[in-house]
Amino acid sequence: MTTSRDTQRQKFEAREANIIAAASEVFASRGVDGAKMIDIARQAGLAEGTLYLYYRNKHDLLTAVVGHFWSELTAGARLAVDPHADPFQQLEQLASYHLNALLAQFQVVQLTYRARGTESAHVRDLDQVRGYVRIFDAIVERGIDRGNMRGDATLWQARDIFYGTLEFSARTLTLREASSDEGVVDNLMQVMGHHLIPAAKRTDLAPSAVTSSSDAQGITHKDLMEKLNGLEERLKALS
Repeated sequence: MTTSRDTQRQKFEAREANIIAAASEVFASRGVDGAKMIDIARQAGLAEGTLYLYYRNKHDLLTAVVGHFWSELTAGARLAVDPHADPFQQLEQLASYHLNALLAQFQVVQLTYRARGTESAHVRDLDQVRGYVRIFDAIVERGIDRGNMRGDATLWQARDIFYGTLEFSARTLTLREASSDEGVVDNLMQVMGHHLIPAAKRTDLAPSAVTSSSDAQGITHKDLMEKLNGLEERLKALS
């Protein structure tokens, strides 16, 4: 049975979601410095005074927007990864999801760097990021437990290569006004395969994971260096 308290809570949550959506649009279009609380209130269809009942100031609202972004990103990633797939295939699914999510909301991604104005906000942001990257860690740990991935691989280095490459690539594609580039994920997974997959098992992977479309043999040192140089060129485009 729905009570009046339940109804009020639902209305509160709906209005808060509306405020977050409005704030995301205003922050993305005008930037943090250019956005004003009154603009966000108007976008949300509220009186400015009502907005202050929910958030004390613009910084609190920015923190809420960033928190919502990471929460939605984490939930989406869990849905994007097939729990029955091979761990390396799961990494490829996560890479595709992450790149497309960054491209779709890159302006909001940039806001995450502005939400760290206070120590408390920085701690909250780190907690949210840890929750998200834990998905990557869990996939790799599962691969190690199964013997499909190297137990001596340095997890934080693999994680930095994975997310760092996708983030820089998203920036490059955004600057070039490109909607996507399948080569980003393909090249990344070849590098990840060399870093994480034991040499004896690399030939057991799908061709897209460790070889080019025209070569069904395992990656050679020369092949790997060419892939790494390709990624380096992508990163240099940002400078």
